[in-house]
Amino acid sequence: MSLKLPRTVAVLVIIGLLGALFAVPAAARSDNATVVYRLAMSGAQEVCPSAPTLCGGEGTGEAILIVNPNNDTVCFVARWRDVAGNIFAAHIHEAPVGVAGDIVVPLLGPVSLESEDRARGCVPADGEIIDEINANPSGFYINFHSTVHPMGALRDQLG
Repeated sequence: MSLKLPRTVAVLVIIGLLGALFAVPAAARSDNATVVYRLAMSGAQEVCPSAPTLCGGEGTGEAILIVNPNNDTVCFVARWRDVAGNIFAAHIHEAPVGVAGDIVVPLLGPVSLESEDRARGCVPADGEIIDEINANPSGFYINFHSTVHPMGALRDQLG
């Protein structure tokens, strides 16, 4: 005898399981826990002291990063709007709020774009960098670069 669930119930169960995956309380994190970061990016958060016209803008966007120290990967899904030019790259950088920093994890290049306004993917990352990100997320940020703002069109700190 097979048990058939109505489609609505099955969808709700899947949504509930996904919600449980992304609802990782801070107290439950351990050194090897996968951590999910929800980000609200904007051009206003970009920092470009040497060439201010090459970063910033009116764009906004959202991203979810999944930083997994168990397999040394960073996965992401992102979408954006009102970005001047075309997005061509994205990275995780090491620096606190208000400071531009070095790239520590490249996230995408031109071939990774899902469409003009969204991207997703998984990339390998150095295990030590992943541990540093998860131990001190406020010391890292994500940003997306566009053809009009090549030094950064969108940014948000991880913590």
